[in-house]
Amino acid sequence: MSSKQARMEMWISAVYIRIAVILCALGMVPAQTPPASNYPAELHEMAQQRLIKGQPGSWSAWSEWSACTRTCGGGITTQTRECRYKPMGRHRRRTHSIVTQHHCIGLYKRIHICNTKECPGTTDFRQEQCSRYSGKEFLGRAYDWEPFMDAPNQCALNCRARGFRFYATLNAT
Repeated sequence: MSSKQARMEMWISAVYIRIAVILCALGMVPAQTPPASNYPAELHEMAQQRLIKGQPGSWSAWSEWSACTRTCGGGITTQTRECRYKPMGRHRRRTHSIVTQHHCIGLYKRIHICNTKECPGTTDFRQEQCSRYSGKEFLGRAYDWEPFMDAPNQCALNCRARGFRFYATLNAT
């Protein structure tokens, strides 16, 4: 095997390990372990040591589930928690707690789909959402808004001002 092939194999193994470390850090064990290791538990431990460097944070309790974003037609409800981390001060004393996402392993947000029954009537939900902004001031002027579906971020509420050649993201999600 040439040194170029050996370097390439080492690089590929390193990439597989990084992917496995990230998946384990997120609480997801990969379906197939990387060729460099057959021990997902060891990879998870490596992820913990690498991410928190011996000073782990701790998660708060999960919040209550939020209200569903829609009463029908499929909405979402979310639940969050905070990572609390107390760094060491100069004299090895714990300072005040900091809220961060970088010192805890796991998810900080959970999302569930809710109210999935179809809505009565024929009103398009995007039309309904955009029309809520009609008549409200936007950049110094009130517009009548309609859905705009050709924007790059399809998950955001993109609305076009009727009679004008621009759209705006009125409520990014």
